[in-house]
Amino acid sequence: MSVIDTIPGVARIIATQPTVEIIGPTQTQESVEITAVELKHGVFFQFRVNRAVYVDPAGDVDVLLNFLASEISALMDLPYVLDADPSQEVDAAGHIRDFMDFVVSPDGGTNSAILHQPMDSLEVTVAEPMLSWLVRVIEARLAGQAPPAPPSPQTLLTTGGV
Repeated sequence: MSVIDTIPGVARIIATQPTVEIIGPTQTQESVEITAVELKHGVFFQFRVNRAVYVDPAGDVDVLLNFLASEISALMDLPYVLDADPSQEVDAAGHIRDFMDFVVSPDGGTNSAILHQPMDSLEVTVAEPMLSWLVRVIEARLAGQAPPAPPSPQTLLTTGGV
């Protein structure tokens, strides 16, 4: 366990696992996979950090943990977000990518959609426009209307995202 066990009221580290991460065609680095829980809503999430950063008391693990938990909490506070779960994928280069899958619904869950949000861009300014767009798509389909266009990359750039 890390010396950074709990950030009061925001998150708690549940488990850590040393691992070797592929960072290039011939490069690896020692990392630590961290499983944590955002405390307000009980949402679990995962991320990896370089082992040297993890063991360094001056490292930024607590900052990253606090940031991710705070962003998850803010997104979970949106009235149409019902749930969130961590997931992972392996990309074409063999790198493991961490995601949060947010379930949204305009009607409490009868009709829902999932946003598969990469953890490396897990920010309210990026995810919220996509989440609200998914809700508008569901509402349009229920009303028999054409779905609205997704937020443009320019919109995400001007709101502080990607």
